[in-house]
Parts: sequence; structure tokens; C-alpha cells
Amino acid sequence: MTEVAATLERRRAGGRLVLGLFLLTIGALLLADNLGFDVPRRIWSYWPFLLLGLGGVKLVWPGKPEDRRGGYWLLVVGLWGLVNVFGLFGLDWSNSWPLFLVAVGLLMVFEGALGRRLGTGSGHVS
Repeated sequence: MTEVAATLERRRAGGRLVLGLFLLTIGALLLADNLGFDVPRRIWSYWPFLLLGLGGVKLVWPGKPEDRRGGYWLLVVGLWGLVNVFGLFGLDWSNSWPLFLVAVGLLMVFEGALGRRLGTGSGHVS
């Protein structure tokens, strides 16, 4: 196995480890809640931070360059969730959806522009 292939495999294994720990934590909290243990309800308000953290990890340590796209999407959804959960800027779930649509549209435009700049045939990075 070449040095590059070994590095990519270590990154992928690290990504699977982070995802596995995330799913394990969420599953354990949901199971504890279903079994009647006292899980503080406020803990569910912090889910956007998990998405932001995962998005940051995918941006800093992508398994492949194309994996950064998923990191951007996690950041956008995490930021939108953060704004809604904590009521930042007077926004909540009922009135912030246009902001989410604008953010998704901007992200798609930037992906399309970046794809053309890199010379991909479809106009976007996959």
C-alpha cells in the first residue's frame, strides 16, 4: 500500500470512528430516555453543535477532497439549527426557513462556480 493510500485509509477510519461515537452517544441518550432515566431535556438543545463539530472535522480532515462538500452542508444545517434552537436574531423554526433556503442556494452557487473553475464537467463538485 502506498503512503498516500495508507494516509487516506487512516482518515477514513478516523471519520468512521467519529461517526460511530456520535451515533453511539445519541443512541445511548435516546435509550436512557426511553427507559425512564432522567436525561435533562436541555441536552437536546445542543444538537447543532454536534453538526458544527462534524462539519469542521470534515473540512479540516477530509478523507477525499470531495468530502469537504459534506462538511459545508453540515455547517450550514448546524448554523441554521443553532439560530433556531437559541432564538438568535429573533428567528425560530417558523420564520427562519427563508434564511435556510438562501444559505442552501448560496452554497449551491459557490459549488457550481468552484466546479467550473476546477474544470469538472457537471459544473459542481461531488
